[in-house]
Amino acid sequence: MRVAAENINLMYWQLKKCLPGQRNAATRWNDHLTKLLEELNFEHMQGTIFRHQERNIFISAHIDGLLLIGNRADTEEIYEKFSKKLTLKKDGPFGTEDPGRLFYLKRQVDIGEDGIYISPNAKYIPKLAELLGITERRGKSVPHHNALTVYDAEAIPMEEYLDEGDAKMFRSALGICLYLAQERLDTQQTVRVLPSYMGRPTRTALVPYANWEAISSTPKT
Repeated sequence: MRVAAENINLMYWQLKKCLPGQRNAATRWNDHLTKLLEELNFEHMQGTIFRHQERNIFISAHIDGLLLIGNRADTEEIYEKFSKKLTLKKDGPFGTEDPGRLFYLKRQVDIGEDGIYISPNAKYIPKLAELLGITERRGKSVPHHNALTVYDAEAIPMEEYLDEGDAKMFRSALGICLYLAQERLDTQQTVRVLPSYMGRPTRTALVPYANWEAISSTPKT
């Protein structure tokens, strides 16, 4: 910030924290994290994967979620060194001899003597059902319905559009579906179409998937 006027000294202020949501926030964080990892003798391998240049240790880094893989002694040592650089919250360590559960990239990871089992976070489906008011509804054989097509503004009458309250609920539910669809192949076609309504959600996009009478904030027709 700059303050300037006659007979007043200029003052400059510098923000030393990267604000969430800024366009360059993710890039600047990645640059900072990469520099810290290089100081610990890690090198960038591919994508979001880093590997230690001397030991058999790997780190998967997704924004502020880090998955550290290696033997117990090495990973504990790296954690202690890294925790001096950043404030960390730790789950584990887990292994075939130390079964446990952790959550990474919105997924549930169960580690045990039989191996590693990765599944969608168990809380999302109940949360989605509660949000849409369908906890007591009977299941359907397929997730898609005949009236759902890619959004076409010219083909949608004004009375079809949701009010702001229902539109917000639609977006919240769709956000959950986007996470679930990575493992639920049967929903991917439907989840591919629904985001086209993100800007202006409609009754056609929401009502078949919800208990409309229970959750809608609009007059019932």
